[in-house]
Amino acid sequence: SCDEKQCIIPATFTYTIENIGETTMEITVLKRTWKYTQLINGEEVKVTDPRDLLKNVKDRSVKSRESTTADEIGTYDVCTIGDYKMTVNVEADPPGKKFPCLADDEYEFETTVGCSVDVDITCVDEEGTDCAERALETPPLQCDDGENINVVTFTYI
Repeated sequence: SCDEKQCIIPATFTYTIENIGETTMEITVLKRTWKYTQLINGEEVKVTDPRDLLKNVKDRSVKSRESTTADEIGTYDVCTIGDYKMTVNVEADPPGKKFPCLADDEYEFETTVGCSVDVDITCVDEEGTDCAERALETPPLQCDDGENINVVTFTYI
């Protein structure tokens, strides 16, 4: 059952920034934005969560053909149906700061719940007629002419 599952999963996201150019670059911006939609109690909940991760960059000065990383520790809920999309933007300045270099990437995944339940109730009489339709009908009185009616009883099976 869902109660036996660990729903909140810890995760470490590692962002790798590679200098593919010919000159040393200074990382000046690292931003990530989570956009996700979760289905909670039958309703869609949309969330946008932007973060500045520049402080997480291990080495902001990256030589030609080298890379650096930034780690972010987070969690996500595997017991809630959801679509997750992460966008990462990075900017780096070359010496002289003439033209910044820009890059971005996306990461997407979805969670599907293996322990989701749903229930529907139907009601039909012995003849297969929907109870809601039958409830609108008044049953015929079964009396002989001239009899007085003291008690009326309806029985639905």
